[in-house]
Amino acid sequence: MIDTLAIYEKLKDKMDPAAAESIAEVIGGAFTQFQDSISERWFRTLYEENTALRREVEERFARIEDAIAKLVQVTERHSEEIAELRQMVRENTVAIAELREATQRNTEAIAELRETVTGLVQVTERHSQEIAELRQMVRENTVAIAELREATQRNTEAIAELREATQRNTEAIAELRETVTGLVQVTERHSQEIAELRQQTAELVQVTQQHSQEIGNLQKMMQQLIEVQQQTQEDIRRLTQGLDDLRKQVGGLSITVGYTIENEAYRALPRLLARDFGIEVESELKRQFVADNTGEYIEVNIFGQARRNGDTITIVGESKAQLSKNDVDAFVRRKLQRLQGAYPNPFPILVTHMISERDVEEYARQQGIAVYYSYQF
Repeated sequence: MIDTLAIYEKLKDKMDPAAAESIAEVIGGAFTQFQDSISERWFRTLYEENTALRREVEERFARIEDAIAKLVQVTERHSEEIAELRQMVRENTVAIAELREATQRNTEAIAELRETVTGLVQVTERHSQEIAELRQMVRENTVAIAELREATQRNTEAIAELREATQRNTEAIAELRETVTGLVQVTERHSQEIAELRQQTAELVQVTQQHSQEIGNLQKMMQQLIEVQQQTQEDIRRLTQGLDDLRKQVGGLSITVGYTIENEAYRALPRLLARDFGIEVESELKRQFVADNTGEYIEVNIFGQARRNGDTITIVGESKAQLSKNDVDAFVRRKLQRLQGAYPNPFPILVTHMISERDVEEYARQQGIAVYYSYQF
Protein backbone atom coordinates (compact mmCIF):
# COMPACT_ATOMS: atom_id res chain seq x y z
CA MET A 1 0.00 0.00 0.00
CA ILE A 2 1.33 3.47 -0.88
CA ASP A 3 2.17 5.95 1.89
CA THR A 4 -0.04 8.97 1.15
CA LEU A 5 1.12 10.74 4.31
CA ALA A 6 4.71 10.76 3.15
CA ILE A 7 3.60 12.16 -0.20
CA TYR A 8 1.65 14.88 1.57
CA GLU A 9 4.63 15.80 3.74
CA LYS A 10 6.82 16.23 0.64
CA LEU A 11 4.26 18.30 -1.28
CA LYS A 12 3.04 20.66 1.44
CA ASP A 13 6.38 22.47 1.55
CA LYS A 14 6.14 23.31 -2.15
CA MET A 15 2.42 24.09 -2.55
CA ASP A 16 -0.75 24.80 -0.68
CA PRO A 17 -1.36 22.18 2.04
CA ALA A 18 -4.94 21.61 0.90
CA ALA A 19 -3.79 21.01 -2.66
CA ALA A 20 -0.98 18.79 -1.43
CA GLU A 21 -3.47 16.76 0.57
CA SER A 22 -5.78 16.39 -2.46
CA ILE A 23 -2.93 15.27 -4.68
CA ALA A 24 -1.76 12.74 -2.09
CA GLU A 25 -5.28 11.31 -1.85
CA VAL A 26 -5.58 11.11 -5.65
CA ILE A 27 -2.25 9.34 -5.92
CA GLY A 28 -3.22 6.94 -3.14
CA GLY A 29 -6.58 6.16 -4.78
CA ALA A 30 -4.96 5.64 -8.17
CA PHE A 31 -2.39 3.27 -6.75
CA THR A 32 -5.09 1.28 -4.97
CA GLN A 33 -7.09 0.96 -8.20
CA PHE A 34 -3.97 -0.04 -10.10
CA GLN A 35 -3.13 -2.69 -7.54
CA ASP A 36 -6.65 -4.08 -7.64
CA SER A 37 -6.57 -4.15 -11.43
CA ILE A 38 -3.26 -5.99 -11.48
CA SER A 39 -4.50 -8.66 -9.08
CA GLU A 40 -7.67 -9.26 -11.06
CA ARG A 41 -5.80 -9.62 -14.36
CA TRP A 42 -3.27 -11.98 -12.77
CA PHE A 43 -5.96 -14.31 -11.46
CA ARG A 44 -7.80 -14.20 -14.78
CA THR A 45 -4.61 -15.01 -16.71
CA LEU A 46 -3.75 -17.84 -14.33
CA TYR A 47 -7.23 -19.33 -14.76
CA GLU A 48 -7.02 -19.16 -18.52
CA GLU A 49 -3.59 -20.78 -18.53
CA ASN A 50 -4.80 -23.61 -16.27
CA THR A 51 -7.83 -24.15 -18.49
CA ALA A 52 -5.66 -24.32 -21.62
CA LEU A 53 -3.21 -26.66 -19.90
CA ARG A 54 -6.03 -28.95 -18.77
CA ARG A 55 -7.46 -28.98 -22.29
CA GLU A 56 -4.04 -29.79 -23.76
CA VAL A 57 -3.51 -32.61 -21.24
CA GLU A 58 -6.91 -34.05 -22.09
CA GLU A 59 -6.12 -33.90 -25.79
CA ARG A 60 -2.78 -35.61 -25.23
CA PHE A 61 -4.42 -38.39 -23.19
CA ALA A 62 -6.96 -38.83 -25.98
CA ARG A 63 -4.18 -39.10 -28.57
CA ILE A 64 -2.31 -41.59 -26.35
CA GLU A 65 -5.44 -43.75 -26.05
CA ASP A 66 -5.87 -43.64 -29.86
CA ALA A 67 -2.23 -44.58 -30.32
CA ILE A 68 -2.56 -47.48 -27.87
CA ALA A 69 -5.65 -48.72 -29.70
CA LYS A 70 -3.84 -48.49 -33.02
CA LEU A 71 -0.81 -50.23 -31.50
CA VAL A 72 -3.02 -53.08 -30.34
CA GLN A 73 -4.46 -53.40 -33.83
CA VAL A 74 -0.98 -53.34 -35.39
CA THR A 75 0.23 -55.93 -32.90
CA GLU A 76 -2.65 -58.20 -33.83
CA ARG A 77 -1.87 -57.76 -37.53
CA HIS A 78 1.81 -58.44 -36.88
CA SER A 79 0.89 -61.65 -35.06
CA GLU A 80 -1.06 -62.77 -38.09
CA GLU A 81 1.77 -61.73 -40.41
CA ILE A 82 4.30 -63.60 -38.25
CA ALA A 83 2.17 -66.72 -38.52
CA GLU A 84 2.02 -66.24 -42.27
CA LEU A 85 5.78 -65.67 -42.42
CA ARG A 86 6.37 -68.91 -40.51
CA GLN A 87 4.23 -70.72 -43.03
CA MET A 88 6.16 -69.05 -45.85
CA VAL A 89 9.49 -70.06 -44.24
CA ARG A 90 8.35 -73.64 -44.14
CA GLU A 91 7.27 -73.42 -47.77
CA ASN A 92 10.54 -71.72 -48.74
CA THR A 93 12.50 -74.49 -47.04
CA VAL A 94 10.74 -77.01 -49.21
CA ALA A 95 11.28 -74.83 -52.27
CA ILE A 96 14.99 -74.46 -51.48
CA ALA A 97 15.33 -78.21 -51.34
CA GLU A 98 13.64 -78.46 -54.68
CA LEU A 99 15.88 -75.70 -56.05
CA ARG A 100 18.95 -77.58 -54.92
CA GLU A 101 17.81 -80.60 -56.84
CA ALA A 102 17.00 -78.42 -59.88
CA THR A 103 20.40 -76.73 -59.58
CA GLN A 104 22.08 -80.10 -59.65
CA ARG A 105 20.17 -81.03 -62.71
CA ASN A 106 20.98 -77.64 -64.30
CA THR A 107 24.67 -78.15 -63.56
CA GLU A 108 24.60 -81.39 -65.44
CA ALA A 109 22.63 -79.75 -68.26
CA ILE A 110 25.12 -76.88 -68.39
CA ALA A 111 27.95 -79.34 -68.85
CA GLU A 112 26.07 -80.86 -71.71
CA LEU A 113 25.33 -77.39 -73.11
CA ARG A 114 29.01 -76.50 -72.95
CA GLU A 115 29.79 -79.41 -75.17
CA THR A 116 26.94 -78.39 -77.45
CA VAL A 117 28.14 -74.76 -77.49
CA THR A 118 31.62 -75.87 -78.45
CA GLY A 119 30.14 -77.64 -81.41
CA LEU A 120 27.98 -74.63 -82.19
CA VAL A 121 31.03 -72.36 -82.13
CA GLN A 122 32.64 -74.46 -84.78
CA VAL A 123 29.45 -74.47 -86.80
CA THR A 124 29.14 -70.69 -86.29
CA GLU A 125 32.64 -70.13 -87.64
CA ARG A 126 31.74 -72.07 -90.74
CA HIS A 127 28.50 -70.14 -90.98
CA SER A 128 30.41 -66.83 -90.62
CA GLN A 129 32.48 -67.71 -93.65
CA GLU A 130 29.37 -68.72 -95.52
CA ILE A 131 27.65 -65.49 -94.42
CA ALA A 132 30.61 -63.44 -95.69
CA GLU A 133 30.32 -65.22 -99.02
CA LEU A 134 26.57 -64.64 -99.00
CA ARG A 135 27.10 -60.93 -98.26
CA GLN A 136 29.39 -60.66 -101.25
CA MET A 137 26.79 -62.41 -103.36
CA VAL A 138 24.09 -60.08 -101.97
CA ARG A 139 26.16 -57.02 -102.91
CA GLU A 140 26.65 -58.39 -106.39
CA ASN A 141 22.96 -59.22 -106.62
CA THR A 142 22.09 -55.71 -105.36
CA VAL A 143 24.09 -54.15 -108.19
CA ALA A 144 22.51 -56.53 -110.67
CA ILE A 145 19.04 -55.76 -109.28
CA ALA A 146 19.69 -52.01 -109.58
CA GLU A 147 20.74 -52.47 -113.19
CA LEU A 148 17.72 -54.67 -113.74
CA ARG A 149 15.47 -51.99 -112.22
CA GLU A 150 16.92 -49.35 -114.53
CA ALA A 151 16.44 -51.63 -117.51
CA THR A 152 12.92 -52.39 -116.32
CA GLN A 153 12.22 -48.67 -115.96
CA ARG A 154 13.47 -48.04 -119.47
CA ASN A 155 11.41 -50.93 -120.77
CA THR A 156 8.37 -49.60 -118.88
CA GLU A 157 8.79 -46.18 -120.47
CA ALA A 158 9.30 -47.76 -123.88
CA ILE A 159 6.20 -49.90 -123.36
CA ALA A 160 4.23 -46.79 -122.35
CA GLU A 161 5.43 -45.01 -125.48
CA LEU A 162 4.54 -48.06 -127.56
CA ARG A 163 1.10 -48.10 -125.97
CA GLU A 164 0.61 -44.44 -126.82
CA ALA A 165 1.86 -45.02 -130.36
CA THR A 166 -0.39 -48.05 -130.65
CA GLN A 167 -3.30 -45.99 -129.38
CA ARG A 168 -2.54 -43.27 -131.90
CA ASN A 169 -2.17 -45.85 -134.67
CA THR A 170 -5.45 -47.44 -133.65
CA GLU A 171 -7.15 -44.06 -133.79
CA ALA A 172 -5.47 -43.29 -137.11
CA ILE A 173 -6.56 -46.65 -138.51
CA ALA A 174 -10.11 -45.95 -137.37
CA GLU A 175 -9.95 -42.55 -139.05
CA LEU A 176 -8.49 -44.15 -142.19
CA ARG A 177 -11.29 -46.67 -142.20
CA GLU A 178 -13.79 -43.86 -142.00
CA THR A 179 -11.89 -41.98 -144.69
CA VAL A 180 -11.76 -45.06 -146.94
CA THR A 181 -15.45 -45.60 -146.40
CA GLY A 182 -16.04 -41.98 -147.31
CA LEU A 183 -13.77 -42.31 -150.34
CA VAL A 184 -15.67 -45.35 -151.49
CA GLN A 185 -18.87 -43.40 -151.25
CA VAL A 186 -17.27 -40.41 -152.97
CA THR A 187 -15.88 -42.69 -155.68
CA GLU A 188 -19.32 -44.09 -156.27
CA ARG A 189 -20.71 -40.59 -156.52
CA HIS A 190 -17.85 -39.59 -158.81
CA SER A 191 -18.57 -42.56 -161.03
CA GLN A 192 -22.10 -41.34 -161.37
CA GLU A 193 -20.90 -37.77 -161.88
CA ILE A 194 -18.37 -38.93 -164.51
CA ALA A 195 -21.15 -40.65 -166.38
CA GLU A 196 -23.16 -37.46 -166.16
CA LEU A 197 -20.12 -35.43 -167.25
CA ARG A 198 -19.64 -37.64 -170.25
CA GLN A 199 -23.20 -36.95 -171.18
CA GLN A 200 -22.70 -33.25 -170.58
CA THR A 201 -19.42 -33.32 -172.55
CA ALA A 202 -21.22 -34.71 -175.54
CA GLU A 203 -23.74 -31.95 -175.21
CA LEU A 204 -20.93 -29.39 -174.79
CA VAL A 205 -19.32 -30.60 -177.99
CA GLN A 206 -22.49 -29.80 -179.79
CA VAL A 207 -22.75 -26.44 -178.03
CA THR A 208 -19.07 -25.72 -178.80
CA GLN A 209 -19.68 -26.30 -182.44
CA GLN A 210 -22.50 -23.82 -182.27
CA HIS A 211 -20.26 -21.40 -180.34
CA SER A 212 -17.57 -21.72 -182.98
CA GLN A 213 -19.97 -20.37 -185.49
CA GLU A 214 -21.00 -17.62 -183.10
CA ILE A 215 -17.31 -16.82 -182.39
CA GLY A 216 -16.77 -16.40 -186.09
CA ASN A 217 -19.60 -13.95 -186.17
CA LEU A 218 -18.18 -12.20 -183.07
CA GLN A 219 -14.77 -11.90 -184.68
CA LYS A 220 -16.35 -10.09 -187.57
CA MET A 221 -18.15 -7.83 -185.12
CA MET A 222 -14.87 -7.24 -183.19
CA GLN A 223 -13.17 -6.16 -186.38
CA GLN A 224 -15.92 -3.69 -186.94
CA LEU A 225 -15.60 -2.47 -183.33
CA ILE A 226 -11.85 -2.02 -183.77
CA GLU A 227 -12.45 0.18 -186.74
CA VAL A 228 -15.02 2.17 -184.76
CA GLN A 229 -12.59 2.46 -181.81
CA GLN A 230 -9.84 3.75 -184.04
CA GLN A 231 -12.21 6.39 -185.32
CA THR A 232 -13.22 7.21 -181.73
CA GLN A 233 -9.58 7.56 -180.65
CA GLU A 234 -9.01 10.00 -183.47
CA ASP A 235 -12.04 11.97 -182.36
CA ILE A 236 -10.77 11.93 -178.74
CA ARG A 237 -7.36 13.17 -179.88
CA ARG A 238 -8.91 16.07 -181.69
CA LEU A 239 -11.17 16.76 -178.66
CA THR A 240 -8.18 16.66 -176.27
CA GLN A 241 -6.33 19.10 -178.44
CA GLY A 242 -9.35 21.36 -178.38
CA LEU A 243 -9.55 21.10 -174.55
CA ASP A 244 -5.87 22.04 -174.26
CA ASP A 245 -6.53 25.11 -176.31
CA LEU A 246 -9.55 25.87 -174.13
CA ARG A 247 -7.46 25.46 -170.95
CA LYS A 248 -4.90 27.88 -172.28
CA GLN A 249 -7.59 30.34 -173.12
CA VAL A 250 -9.24 29.93 -169.71
CA GLY A 251 -5.87 30.20 -167.98
CA GLY A 252 -5.12 33.36 -169.83
CA LEU A 253 -8.54 34.66 -168.96
CA SER A 254 -7.96 33.78 -165.27
CA ILE A 255 -4.65 35.61 -165.32
CA THR A 256 -6.32 38.55 -166.96
CA VAL A 257 -9.06 38.54 -164.33
CA GLY A 258 -6.45 38.27 -161.58
CA TYR A 259 -4.49 41.19 -162.94
CA THR A 260 -7.68 43.17 -163.29
CA ILE A 261 -8.62 42.45 -159.66
CA GLU A 262 -5.12 43.43 -158.51
CA ASN A 263 -5.25 46.68 -160.41
CA GLU A 264 -8.59 47.52 -158.86
CA ALA A 265 -7.33 46.45 -155.41
CA TYR A 266 -4.38 48.85 -155.51
CA ARG A 267 -6.83 51.75 -155.72
CA ALA A 268 -9.61 50.40 -153.43
CA LEU A 269 -7.69 48.79 -150.56
CA PRO A 270 -6.46 52.01 -148.87
CA ARG A 271 -10.07 53.13 -148.47
CA LEU A 272 -11.34 49.71 -147.34
CA LEU A 273 -8.49 49.15 -144.86
CA ALA A 274 -9.02 52.57 -143.32
CA ARG A 275 -12.74 51.91 -143.01
CA ASP A 276 -12.56 48.35 -141.68
CA PHE A 277 -9.31 48.25 -139.67
CA GLY A 278 -8.26 51.85 -139.11
CA ILE A 279 -5.15 51.31 -141.22
CA GLU A 280 -3.62 54.27 -143.03
CA VAL A 281 -1.66 53.21 -146.11
CA GLU A 282 1.46 55.35 -146.40
CA SER A 283 3.19 53.93 -149.48
CA GLU A 284 1.86 52.93 -152.86
CA LEU A 285 0.48 49.39 -153.00
CA LYS A 286 2.02 47.43 -155.87
CA ARG A 287 3.35 44.11 -157.11
CA GLN A 288 7.05 43.73 -156.38
CA PHE A 289 9.88 41.37 -155.42
CA VAL A 290 10.90 41.55 -151.75
CA ALA A 291 13.52 39.71 -149.67
CA ASP A 292 12.18 37.00 -147.33
CA ASN A 293 13.55 36.06 -143.89
CA THR A 294 16.32 34.02 -145.55
CA GLY A 295 17.38 36.81 -147.91
CA GLU A 296 15.79 35.19 -150.98
CA TYR A 297 13.57 37.37 -153.17
CA ILE A 298 9.96 36.38 -153.77
CA GLU A 299 7.20 38.08 -155.75
CA VAL A 300 4.31 39.55 -153.77
CA ASN A 301 1.14 40.62 -155.62
CA ILE A 302 0.16 43.37 -153.17
CA PHE A 303 2.85 44.97 -151.00
CA GLY A 304 3.15 48.28 -149.17
CA GLN A 305 3.72 50.09 -145.89
CA ALA A 306 0.97 51.41 -143.60
CA ARG A 307 0.39 52.61 -140.04
CA ARG A 308 -2.21 51.89 -137.37
CA ASN A 309 -2.33 53.52 -133.96
CA GLY A 310 1.22 54.71 -134.45
CA ASP A 311 2.56 51.23 -135.31
CA THR A 312 4.15 50.40 -138.66
CA ILE A 313 2.32 47.72 -140.64
CA THR A 314 3.37 45.82 -143.76
CA ILE A 315 0.57 45.07 -146.23
CA VAL A 316 1.06 41.61 -147.79
CA GLY A 317 -1.64 40.47 -150.21
CA GLU A 318 -2.50 38.24 -153.13
CA SER A 319 -5.34 38.10 -155.66
CA LYS A 320 -7.21 35.04 -156.98
CA ALA A 321 -10.00 34.85 -159.52
CA GLN A 322 -11.56 31.95 -157.51
CA LEU A 323 -10.28 31.56 -153.95
CA SER A 324 -10.03 28.06 -152.37
CA LYS A 325 -8.73 26.68 -149.08
CA ASN A 326 -5.66 25.38 -150.90
CA ASP A 327 -5.00 28.94 -152.11
CA VAL A 328 -5.24 30.15 -148.50
CA ASP A 329 -2.78 27.50 -147.30
CA ALA A 330 -0.40 28.25 -150.17
CA PHE A 331 -0.50 32.00 -149.39
CA VAL A 332 0.34 31.32 -145.73
CA ARG A 333 3.12 28.90 -146.60
CA ARG A 334 4.70 30.69 -149.56
CA LYS A 335 4.29 34.31 -148.51
CA LEU A 336 3.41 34.96 -144.86
CA GLN A 337 5.73 32.41 -143.27
CA ARG A 338 8.65 33.46 -145.43
CA LEU A 339 8.12 37.18 -144.69
CA GLN A 340 7.58 36.67 -140.96
CA GLY A 341 10.30 38.55 -139.10
CA ALA A 342 11.63 40.23 -142.21
CA TYR A 343 9.11 43.11 -142.09
CA PRO A 344 7.25 44.72 -139.19
CA ASN A 345 3.73 43.49 -138.39
CA PRO A 346 2.66 41.79 -141.65
CA PHE A 347 -1.06 42.34 -142.37
CA PRO A 348 -2.30 39.62 -144.78
CA ILE A 349 -4.98 40.30 -147.41
CA LEU A 350 -6.60 38.07 -150.03
CA VAL A 351 -8.56 39.61 -152.90
CA THR A 352 -10.86 37.46 -155.05
CA HIS A 353 -13.75 37.52 -157.46
CA MET A 354 -15.43 34.44 -155.92
CA ILE A 355 -14.79 31.50 -153.57
CA SER A 356 -14.80 27.78 -154.40
CA GLU A 357 -16.58 26.70 -151.20
CA ARG A 358 -19.01 28.38 -148.85
CA ASP A 359 -16.61 28.43 -145.84
CA VAL A 360 -13.42 29.55 -147.57
CA GLU A 361 -13.77 33.12 -146.31
CA GLU A 362 -14.27 31.92 -142.70
CA TYR A 363 -11.29 29.57 -143.09
CA ALA A 364 -9.10 32.51 -144.14
CA ARG A 365 -10.36 34.81 -141.38
CA GLN A 366 -9.60 32.11 -138.75
CA GLN A 367 -5.97 32.43 -139.80
CA GLY A 368 -6.03 36.21 -139.43
CA ILE A 369 -6.35 37.00 -143.16
CA ALA A 370 -8.63 39.78 -144.39
CA VAL A 371 -10.71 38.84 -147.45
CA TYR A 372 -12.11 41.33 -149.99
CA TYR A 373 -14.24 40.68 -153.08
CA SER A 374 -13.86 42.55 -156.36
CA TYR A 375 -17.43 43.81 -156.18
CA GLN A 376 -16.47 45.77 -153.03
CA PHE A 377 -14.07 47.99 -155.01
